Amino acid sequence: MLSRQDFEILNDLAKNKDHVIILDYIDESKKAYSLGQVQKFDEQNEMIQIKIKDEDSISLFQKIINLNDKVTLFFKRRCLSFICQFDKKNYDGGQIIDLKLPEDINFHDRRKNKRAILVKACVVKIHKDSKAIIKNCYDLGVGGLSLLLSKSDSLSLNDNEILKSCSLKLSNNVNIDLELKHVRSVVLAPYQYENYPYGGKRVSFAFNNISKKDLEKIVAYMDENDAFRIS
Repeated sequence: MLSRQDFEILNDLAKNKDHVIILDYIDESKKAYSLGQVQKFDEQNEMIQIKIKDEDSISLFQKIINLNDKVTLFFKRRCLSFICQFDKKNYDGGQIIDLKLPEDINFHDRRKNKRAILVKACVVKIHKDSKAIIKNCYDLGVGGLSLLLSKSDSLSLNDNEILKSCSLKLSNNVNIDLELKHVRSVVLAPYQYENYPYGGKRVSFAFNNISKKDLEKIVAYMDENDAFRIS
């Protein structure tokens, strides 16, 4: 059940017609994608209404909901993000969308959970089942990271699975040994990303048992290479 504080935050977003950034899609310029503006918050039905800004954004939104019924929204002014559910059956393909808030909504304060979209990728190496996968990472935060995987990468992960033999290379001189915990995987449609014509998935990991010293190195790298500051 939403709390009175939740209602106050959501009503504030609607009152100020806050701009919405969608975090389920990062385009080829490595920037989070601006979707539109909040129109209103329906307190009785616990739904938030958004007006999508243009036809290109409508097409992008349709790509995302064809694969998943949940979207992650970010509100820069409040430095907050949360996940909403979308009912595809009632969508007419127009600019106005109504998103259902979950009963146990969790707001993530990104001033406390700093995240950056990087202009200069770091390199992640994952070991599983005697196989090594090496990928560039453009989506990095103090809590974890997100990777784009092609179908040929064929990395199978269970919910909350912990991968212990991983590493994060920030530069030629900075290499961090990591444990990564699988948090979420999202299917990508063919050509949703230019370099992934056959689709794939975006996989999110949380850092597990990371040291304060290593986090400081990550934060320094983020500050130096942040393309679009959303923290």
